[in-house]
Amino acid sequence: SHEYLPPASFQKIFRFCWGKHFIITGDWNAHHEAWSQAIPNIRGLFLYDMIQEYGLTLLNDGSTTRVNCPGMRNTSPDIALSDEDTSLITAWNVTQDARGSDHLPISIEVRNEYHTLVNSTKKWKMEGGDWESYTMAVLEKLTALNDRPLNNEKKYKLLIDAIYHASDEHLPKLKGDITRYSRNTPWWTDECGAAVLHRRNALYDFNTHKTLAYFRVYQRLDNEAKMIIKRAKHEGWQRFCSEMRTTDP
Repeated sequence: SHEYLPPASFQKIFRFCWGKHFIITGDWNAHHEAWSQAIPNIRGLFLYDMIQEYGLTLLNDGSTTRVNCPGMRNTSPDIALSDEDTSLITAWNVTQDARGSDHLPISIEVRNEYHTLVNSTKKWKMEGGDWESYTMAVLEKLTALNDRPLNNEKKYKLLIDAIYHASDEHLPKLKGDITRYSRNTPWWTDECGAAVLHRRNALYDFNTHKTLAYFRVYQRLDNEAKMIIKRAKHEGWQRFCSEMRTTDP
């Protein structure tokens, strides 16, 4: 479960941001005709008053941000606010692939100069390392993990941290070039890609026709995609663990 921020806290946030360049976004569960077709509620009326009082700029363009059942009003509980200067270089858009959620992802582009994020990839030499100390360091970390109630994803991250730490301590480093950061998903399969594509097409059909039949098709394909992705992650983790050997560095 989760709780929404009480309306009384809106003013604290806006007072903190006053005089700064900022973008505030989130699911406010606030409805007002200024940004939504839903019937205005107390949160929406209060938020609208705060927007006027602090001279904030609403980035929403009136587009629906939530996937509702047929017959329900189109709603936009996901609201983005900024100062006036920032709004002049900002583009707000709703993407049409819900990705398994009942809220549509929002893209906010700030048209400004920026530096491409890079990551220095660490590399170590296999020769000349203190492999005995390296092995002991990793095993010590792994032994500590066995006593902690963690899910597999968290254990995997801690395992990677243990390997990096042991490598830094006991293996000679190679001087590598700066490389662009990339995140791989080795568990991703063609079945995952097909399921996501079918779900995206079903959402497009529902948004086009707005009928109960299309909504039910979308719900079914959404559930199928979630199950396929979850299974692929589980099988990928099992495959990764089964391929590990005690002699691997």
